[in-house]
Amino acid sequence: LRFADSRRGTDALAAAWIDQVRDAAFELEDVADEYSFLSGRGFVRGCANLGAWFALSRRLRRARERLRELSVAKEKFDILPAVASAARLSSAVGGSATVISRKVADTAHFLGEEEIVGFAAHRSLLMEWLTDDAEPRRKLIAIWGMGGVGKTTLVTNVFKEVAASFYFDCSAWVPVSKNFTTEDLLRKVYKELKRDVHAGAPPRNVEEMNYRSLVEALQGIMSKKRYLVLLDDVWDALAWYEIRSAFVDNGTGSRIIITTRSQDVANLANSTRIILLKPLPEKEAWCLFCNTTFREMADRECPRHLEHWASKILDKCSGLPLAIVSVGKLLVLKEKSEFAWKN
Repeated sequence: LRFADSRRGTDALAAAWIDQVRDAAFELEDVADEYSFLSGRGFVRGCANLGAWFALSRRLRRARERLRELSVAKEKFDILPAVASAARLSSAVGGSATVISRKVADTAHFLGEEEIVGFAAHRSLLMEWLTDDAEPRRKLIAIWGMGGVGKTTLVTNVFKEVAASFYFDCSAWVPVSKNFTTEDLLRKVYKELKRDVHAGAPPRNVEEMNYRSLVEALQGIMSKKRYLVLLDDVWDALAWYEIRSAFVDNGTGSRIIITTRSQDVANLANSTRIILLKPLPEKEAWCLFCNTTFREMADRECPRHLEHWASKILDKCSGLPLAIVSVGKLLVLKEKSEFAWKN
């Protein structure tokens, strides 16, 4: 509402949307007042005023339906704060937010060094925790921050280097996401580790294995090995509690990395093993934007006649690497003219 209110004078659709949301809010207040009145009159237990309760239920149902309609209209009218607008721009490249998230996770394996900007200090710290920490006990490391801030890009870049160095005996990179099942998650970890250890296909019956069999199989693989497991995009701490028994603490210096948008999930790790990623500062955001948008140019610099529109576009990305890279790749396809960028 605050964001839409700032557009009231210049956007008739935003103004109309605000008025309708406020009407819905007033209706909900009236419903709450009537509920309090009926409750105070002792009608909760009795049947004397069943008609009033049914009428109240109908009003509440209509108000909820109205709010759902207004929520859809908000996106249709482009009534989104800056961060959401950036996320929407990035989603235009490949579909829904979930699909984009997974696609970015996969493409993070193939990013060039010029597309990894602003992570030098965090990358160095993560490398130190993985390869220079002599602690023999299994350690959990958490990388957290809002969606699109670059968690997957950072950890995947480090994971690839460490896994290739053979510092760990085996490794697994597994996407988790919001909708997961415990067995499916364990199955993915098992397949990754099995492939890494034996360079062969997992047994055919892996799809039929239950929770207990999967835990035992994973414990068997990791019992005497130093392993590295990356669980990417964990939404709920329950995911870790349900699978942690599979990750044996065998005193070999094994490490588990979790990326998450939730501080509660991040707090599963020791406070000395948590990295918080924030949006890029202006200078680094500009560098990433130019590296992506003008990568075909020798100097990878923004032409002077486009600097104004480049700045306006970059502002909408709010320093989020995912949005910057996605929009930059979209602009690569556009003619390098003020008219094309303005529209």
